[in-house]
Amino acid sequence: MKVCKICGARKRASAFMPRALICRVCFRERGRKKIEESRRWIDEFARRWRRSAGRIVDTATAFTGGGEGRRRLKRDGPPSWHHWLRHEAIMAYGGYRCACCGEGEPMFLTLDHINGGGSRHRRRIGSGIGMWVWLRKRGYPRGFRVLCSNCNLGRHINGGTCPHEKRRRAP
Repeated sequence: MKVCKICGARKRASAFMPRALICRVCFRERGRKKIEESRRWIDEFARRWRRSAGRIVDTATAFTGGGEGRRRLKRDGPPSWHHWLRHEAIMAYGGYRCACCGEGEPMFLTLDHINGGGSRHRRRIGSGIGMWVWLRKRGYPRGFRVLCSNCNLGRHINGGTCPHEKRRRAP
């Protein structure tokens, strides 16, 4: 029997995470709280950004005011390195707004390879945090933009053209 450091309950060893002092229930609950905290931070930051700087920004560091701003945002910012890297990339490619339809909900936004080839690129460098690190190491190169999931998927299905673009071109 082991005692969980968070809830204090005595449980069998199989109820604990491997090589950990907290039970699986507390571990999952802590993960849920971190995700919720991160979502709240992203929503709040996007609202503040839209109010104060609803324009395209060259780089995330220019927006945050250089090194000092980055430290301030990191301390008050999202709970994980992954979310900070995602935020930095979104800011570098135009901020929290879809380049096609204008959608501003942070949870819907993704990065799009403008000239296609995203799946081939992700297979080569990795997806998730691997993609954010790759972009950061290269100084956020051209060829990417912020799109909502609908526009990104629409471009994939329609051979590179978003349904919004087709509608705008039609007489």
